[in-house]
Amino acid sequence: MIAAELPGEWDVCCHRVVERFRSKKNDVYRLEVTGSAGHVFSVVGKDFRTAEACRREGRLLGALRDRGARVPELFHCGDSSMIMEYIRGPLLLDVMFGDRALQHIAGLATALGDIYGALDDMEAGMILGDMNLRNFIVREGVGDIFRVDLESVTRGRVEDDVGRLCAFCLSYDPPFTAHKRRLTASLFRSVICWLGLDADVTKLATQAELSAIERRRGVEVPGTIRRAVDRW
Repeated sequence: MIAAELPGEWDVCCHRVVERFRSKKNDVYRLEVTGSAGHVFSVVGKDFRTAEACRREGRLLGALRDRGARVPELFHCGDSSMIMEYIRGPLLLDVMFGDRALQHIAGLATALGDIYGALDDMEAGMILGDMNLRNFIVREGVGDIFRVDLESVTRGRVEDDVGRLCAFCLSYDPPFTAHKRRLTASLFRSVICWLGLDADVTKLATQAELSAIERRRGVEVPGTIRRAVDRW
């Protein structure tokens, strides 16, 4: 069941799976590890479908972490599994639209700036690809936002990433509410300003992803949402 191997230098006497995380591509879980001296700590184990995917994400985690981006620390990378730091805190999706929304928007803009800067330093033109808010965690007690999945990193325009992010924010359940429209407009303005993006290109990317959402989900995006995006 657990393909990940715990490093021998940790002096582990036992471990158990205490939580499984939602993931379409891989098996991801929180492990509670007990050392021989009795200390207990949590880590995240991730089993990949292919060895190449594991190696690629391991390289990205290490390189981004070395460049100051907020991603989990990689503890061990095996043939097709890895063990990494457990970031304690809620998914950004679960808190993004709550009382501290503006703080989270500012934190996300900062985190994205660091990540894209690090990716560009590694290889120009790289983006995250998957902008689902489930892939971001707000560290408990600190508020820093961490990216926890790098498997979709690819080449592209940052404007396309941010457009997808805005379209997702508008369409999370319950979708297309006035509250989500206002907060997503604030997110759009904050991120394009912080990252120095082309606003018109980002709006076009948002509209394109909204059309993709219509096809995937069989829903119609209200005209009020389309017009609101055009006015951002």
